Order: sequence, then structure tokens, then C-alpha cells
Amino acid sequence: MDKERRKTITNLLRKGGKMLAEPCYKCSGVLIEYNGIISCSNCDDVKDLEKVSITSLIDIKSRLNNLVSRKIEEVAVALEKESDIRKEEELSELLLKYLSILEKMSKNDKNNDTKEES
Repeated sequence: MDKERRKTITNLLRKGGKMLAEPCYKCSGVLIEYNGIISCSNCDDVKDLEKVSITSLIDIKSRLNNLVSRKIEEVAVALEKESDIRKEEELSELLLKYLSILEKMSKNDKNNDTKEES
């Protein structure tokens, strides 16, 4: 492995990247995961991984949070207007699923904050 490649991999690891236990299926090289993208330290261009922005992950979480919040509002409005008990039950279950998604996202964020503090 050349110096430049080694330096890039070291930078990725310092930024929170992970070396995976499994080897590359093509060349048996070391796999690196960074921001959800996995690349081989030997046969992939790991410099491309450094260009991956962590803000894109934050943007995705924010968009998902907004989407689920809008869906909760839509379901709440539909539930308020509904008079069929079966449809009310279906809408209530859907509402609980959306709320569960928000709760899991919130817990995940808190866990990540705790890890960063350690």
C-alpha cells in the first residue's frame, strides 16, 4: 500500500470510519466503512470516501424526521374525521408506527451524542 493511500485510510479512521472484519471478496483487502459506504483499501479509490459529507447523513435524518412528522399530522387529521371504528383502529396503528419511528430516531441521536462525549 502506498503512502498516499495509507494516509487517506488513516484520515478516514480518525474521522470515525471503521475497519471491517470481513475481507474484500475481490482481493481479500481490508474493507473500510465510512458514512455507510464500504470500500476496499486495495482495489477501490478510497479518496472518494473522503469526499462523502457527513452533513448528507444529517440532511437525510432531518428530511426523514420532517416526513414522518407530516405523516403523523395527516393521519391525525384523518383519524379525527373518521367515524368507522375499523378505519379508526387502522389509523391509530399507523399513528403508533410513525411515533415509534420518531422515538427510535430520537434514541439513536441520543446514543450517538453519548458516544461522542465519551
